[in-house]
Amino acid sequence: MRWNARDKKENNDKNPAAGNRISHYEIIRKVGATGLGIIYLAEDTWKRNKVTLKLFYEDQKTDAQIKQFMIDGAEKALEIHHPNLLAVYEVGQVGKRDFIAMEYAEGMNLKQLRVSGRISNEGVIEITRQLCSAIKELHDNRMLAQNLIPEQIIVTHSKQVKFINFGMIDTSASTGSIESLPADIVSFMSPEQINDRDIDERSNIFSLGVILYTLAADRPPFYGQTAKSVAQAVNSVTPQAPITFNAELPERLNRIIMKMLDKNPVHRYQTIDEIIGDLAYFKKTPEYETYAPKKKDSWNWVVIIAFIILLLISLWGYIKELIMKQ
Repeated sequence: MRWNARDKKENNDKNPAAGNRISHYEIIRKVGATGLGIIYLAEDTWKRNKVTLKLFYEDQKTDAQIKQFMIDGAEKALEIHHPNLLAVYEVGQVGKRDFIAMEYAEGMNLKQLRVSGRISNEGVIEITRQLCSAIKELHDNRMLAQNLIPEQIIVTHSKQVKFINFGMIDTSASTGSIESLPADIVSFMSPEQINDRDIDERSNIFSLGVILYTLAADRPPFYGQTAKSVAQAVNSVTPQAPITFNAELPERLNRIIMKMLDKNPVHRYQTIDEIIGDLAYFKKTPEYETYAPKKKDSWNWVVIIAFIILLLISLWGYIKELIMKQ
């Protein structure tokens, strides 16, 4: 199923404010809005813990098929418990409005982390390790990860990875071709997805490889101005190895990422377990630094040094001229 998530305006009709209750959840504040509903921070008055609450719009403009897709995904997530998967507590209805109550994870998603600064190589390895653990749990339960994109992956303040696995990046009413999707979503899709072929676990592995490449190289492997041009790049462009842009990236991790990005599923890792096996080479560093300071362009230093040398030459010439006049 394809959709465009970015353009629908928020519907403000009958949306509860802070202090109101939805079932046994008391709203603390609104934290966001999507094409299908409002997202709140709330308190579960039964368990006395904070939750994230998604309240769907009531009006008929909401696309019923996509809304049901999200609810079905959340109901499946109810059955899975894993420390790296965002827990879903309840899928319910109040009046005519559906809601999903889920774990509240305080932190930043991977897209926000990238904007804040380059993630260290140790951070990339640990995030990869935790993501693989989450995706393995899904695959072991005969499920595929949905919307495997940076916005769906939260790193908490305690550096625990939480993957949101049921389509929180939701949609407008429109569905259709690849061209209808935002380019930054297409850039994380596998060739099988783009070409409407059957997908399996190896499709998730490709998408995960795109995420890891983006973190390691601090740039995406596939890009373009439009969804169509990005799709063409995914199909035909072999990206430069991430170590090209990050000289300190471990060669073994570089090879792992490039193998995940092979356009032919047969040549990729066939299971998440294989990736976990290769990651076992790296020592676990739970206290890793999230960020590595971005190195300044060495060319800037060349310019500065050249300017200082010219300045000294000019100054010496001036001093020499004064001495000769004396």
